[in-house]
Amino acid sequence: GASPTLFTAGGTLMVGAANKNGVFYALRAANLAAGPLWTRRVGDDAIAGTFRGDYDLAGAAWDNAHLFIGSNGTTINGTRYRGSVRALNPTTGAINWERGLPAGSIWATPTVNGAGVVGAVSYDMTGAANSLFLLNAATGSLLANRQLSSPAFAQPVFADNYLLVATADGHLTALH
Repeated sequence: GASPTLFTAGGTLMVGAANKNGVFYALRAANLAAGPLWTRRVGDDAIAGTFRGDYDLAGAAWDNAHLFIGSNGTTINGTRYRGSVRALNPTTGAINWERGLPAGSIWATPTVNGAGVVGAVSYDMTGAANSLFLLNAATGSLLANRQLSSPAFAQPVFADNYLLVATADGHLTALH
């Protein structure tokens, strides 16, 4: 499903990735054959589940302290969401915070800047509005929600004082 992410956990080099089954797997980079050190369900199982085709494709963003993982549909505290972002502890996979999002799946890898802002874009082809979500990296609180012109599959990118967002209809938006 997702591109792998390199990160460290307690001084150990790790590699992790989400599978289309909705589970994020974290393995020791030097001993992949040992299997996962930990796993965490982050989204629906798109292979066998009810929402076939709504894949968990996002890689994880790493800020040297937390893994930020976007997902497809999920349930958080008994509430159903079309997508989400979670901050995970890299050593144990414990959830530091989780934010359910009202728009489509988060297929693109979230991004995080040095000021503590996580950006995530939604991908929904059902006609629902797609959005750019800006979240507080420490708490997961929603800082901003900006509607996009179409679904976004590409990772948003912080560059200098801008956030660049590309959408499926060929638009590139630069937010200052």
